[in-house]
Amino acid sequence: MSEKKKYKIFDLSTHEMAERSLELYKKDEIENAYFYHFTTCSSQQRNYLYDGLKPLSKVITDSSTLLGSFLEKNNIRFYCKNNNPFISYNGHSYLIESGGSWNDIAARLENDNGISGFFIPYHFDYSCIYKCPEILRYLDSAIYELDNIRSRPLKGPLQTRWEQEHFKTYILKCLVPMDKIEEKRPNFFKDAAELAANKDFNDIDDMSEFVYVEDKDCNMIEVKDVKEFKI
Repeated sequence: MSEKKKYKIFDLSTHEMAERSLELYKKDEIENAYFYHFTTCSSQQRNYLYDGLKPLSKVITDSSTLLGSFLEKNNIRFYCKNNNPFISYNGHSYLIESGGSWNDIAARLENDNGISGFFIPYHFDYSCIYKCPEILRYLDSAIYELDNIRSRPLKGPLQTRWEQEHFKTYILKCLVPMDKIEEKRPNFFKDAAELAANKDFNDIDDMSEFVYVEDKDCNMIEVKDVKEFKI
């Protein structure tokens, strides 16, 4: 395989690869990109992660998924009726809509239903996802409001129960066509590559390496590697 063919992938995993990717991007020679997605599950389910990633709406409504079955055990069920999202909690059904108790969940399902990740794997400080699914934090908050609970602990019951399962955190190396990644602003890819190529880069709060693939394109994501992430 020629060197030119080898570097057809937008890869920001090291400074050196980022420099190479930046040059290829400027020459319009990039076809696919690597990004890194984080998830939690049991070690027995690790190999299933290679089967691919699903949009949030499918994961939470499918009781065969780890998250779907967890929600069901906690008397929570998501479903769709007349093309509207609903949630069943403790035997009562609620329409998930903006402006109410379920506002944050409605926003996630409407605007952030796809797959999120990072171009740069070695600057990761996103604590709300590396111990449990982020949606559980929103659910805890909504249930507190619904039940009119004013004194709220820092960590809600759903987050706590998930962590009590002692699942492991995994980092998934994913490959996706470049044109399936949402460009959040002009020069998005160029800026991310320049940031990763900078050997002095050490700003974990700079989100220019944040990646998002829309739900309709999730089937285009290929999981190439799965490794345990040590917190």
